[in-house]
Amino acid sequence: MYCELSLQLPELTSVGPKKGEHPLLHLALQNSGMLVGASIMLVIAMYEHQLQQAFSPTSNSDDSATDLLTTAIP
Repeated sequence: MYCELSLQLPELTSVGPKKGEHPLLHLALQNSGMLVGASIMLVIAMYEHQLQQAFSPTSNSDDSATDLLTTAIP
């Protein structure tokens, strides 16, 4: 995760706001994109085992995707 972040930081600093775009809006968009990406990676890490079971070809359950949804969502 840190390696990916270190590769993205130079790109974030090299792109400036477009003409007429407020610099704080540009900063907020960049930060929200990073936050959404980190959140997705966190959710994948939290439910990694269940995702592996749901998508494994040797699964005995026909409803593995349904089982994943019912166990992952409280």
